[in-house]
Amino acid sequence: MAAAAPARLPKTDRLLLQVEGGGWAPLDWSPDDAKLLVGQGISATESHLWIVDAASGARTALTRAEAGRADYQGGVFSRDGHGVYTSTDQGSEFHRLTYVDLASGHHTPLSAGIDWDAVRASAESRGLPHESRGDLVEALFHDGLSTRTEVSLLSGRGVGLGAGPADVRLVNGAVAAGAR
Repeated sequence: MAAAAPARLPKTDRLLLQVEGGGWAPLDWSPDDAKLLVGQGISATESHLWIVDAASGARTALTRAEAGRADYQGGVFSRDGHGVYTSTDQGSEFHRLTYVDLASGHHTPLSAGIDWDAVRASAESRGLPHESRGDLVEALFHDGLSTRTEVSLLSGRGVGLGAGPADVRLVNGAVAAGAR
């Protein structure tokens, strides 16, 4: 069971939502405190987002199971309250920052995915292992690897991720990347 009330309005504490099972968590209040964004974890690879009306307690699915299995991590309302920013793997192999419109449920990815074909081609041209997804993830951290076809002042030299592991090791850290 989960219960939530806006922290700014302690006099209004009341049971807003009662749910069965684990995996439910309040994520954010809308700017006008009229709606609560709630996450429901189903499994390691599936979760859903819900909007709860603070006045009535009515729960509306923001994400839909018929759109396919997807994982959502966290979420915050946009400043205007018309949408939610979240991280999801819906429509992608990896999580991307995504804006979900409340009225339509339409998902707009805000961060680009990885062009694995370009990573494979660049790794192959540099003589790096490139047969498996694990090979390609490792290639992302290799000095000199770039998926850009042209060099600019800011990109195309292959310095990006290749510079990270050395700096992290200087402070006794470790870098790991995974693909699912």
